[in-house]
Amino acid sequence: MNRFRGTDVALGLVAVAVNIGLVVGVVAMTSNRETPETEATVAVSPSASPSTSTTVDPTEAPSPPSARSLITSGEPVSLAVLGDQTSDGDAEWVGVMAALLGQDHRVELRGLDPSDPTVYAKERSYGSSGSKISIRNASRAGVKADYAAPRLPLLVPVEADLVILNYGRNDSADKVAGRLEKTAKAVRRQLPQARVLVTLQAPTAGDGQQDVREAVSDWAEESDLPTLDIAAAFEDTGRADSYVSGRDPLVMSSAGDELWGREVYRLLTGKEAATPDAPQPSQTTEAGTPAGSGTTGGTGTGGGTGPVAPQPEPSNVDPTPTGGATPSADPTPTTPPPATDPPPSTPEPTTTDPGTGEADVWLPGPALTSAAA
Repeated sequence: MNRFRGTDVALGLVAVAVNIGLVVGVVAMTSNRETPETEATVAVSPSASPSTSTTVDPTEAPSPPSARSLITSGEPVSLAVLGDQTSDGDAEWVGVMAALLGQDHRVELRGLDPSDPTVYAKERSYGSSGSKISIRNASRAGVKADYAAPRLPLLVPVEADLVILNYGRNDSADKVAGRLEKTAKAVRRQLPQARVLVTLQAPTAGDGQQDVREAVSDWAEESDLPTLDIAAAFEDTGRADSYVSGRDPLVMSSAGDELWGREVYRLLTGKEAATPDAPQPSQTTEAGTPAGSGTTGGTGTGGGTGPVAPQPEPSNVDPTPTGGATPSADPTPTTPPPATDPPPSTPEPTTTDPGTGEADVWLPGPALTSAAA
């Protein structure tokens, strides 16, 4: 009996040992299986970083540089003026501005041919040193603020860095904003990198278009477009009416054109225009170049002498532009201003217009040296 009891104890100890061994083996096997899973999880985590970085929003494109930084950068600049009869003549404010810019730059100015507004006339050059400024003046008398919208590839056949919208004389207060928006959309579509400026035009006699100017200002503010407040410079003189042409109340006298050009120059460059008369341009003898061709005219240099007489107004109806748009008839153009206005300090005697038989009285303006804003 004692022998069997001992055997039972021995068998019990063996069973305990076997059970312990089984437990240890199971634990070891479990540990070996969990280790690879843990390592696999850690190995995957670095791959999450690249996928996270791809969700970052791209940086927004920078806005166009300011007009002043463009003009004063020392780099070549292309400028386009889209406007009406206040800027279409050679002796009006665009020409004055070009001559003043020619004091520090090499300026090339081309305007639409008065006899055919689908081509550009010969080039006018100002200055002989400094960076180049190319100006395309696509202004035309009698047109409304949406005139350039369907014709933009024709009127601005080259890339432009700066575009000035100079409209309002032939528009009503309730229509001008919508028409400007059409032109601005055409500019944004064709010239997305161009800086656009909006002119607040000089007052007419008695400031009869104040409501139009205010509508233009409101539209420009809503469109986040900077303005050239030309009206303020005339109002600051205290005698704005004296700068209006006595023959055509929608345009300026020679003194008014001078003040307008000097103010645009000041706003674009941040500098007051020099008091001495600006140099007169030289002209090439090249025939008119198609507006849509993008070619450049002659190579005249600045330094010519003698005043430049205003050119006659273009015909009343455009030929069909190259771009295919069919223009509508323009309003009847106004009588062109006289070839030469007298000095601001001396009123012009009353004369009779041979074409109309009506008397024409020129309203003098103050001296230019005191008129600049």
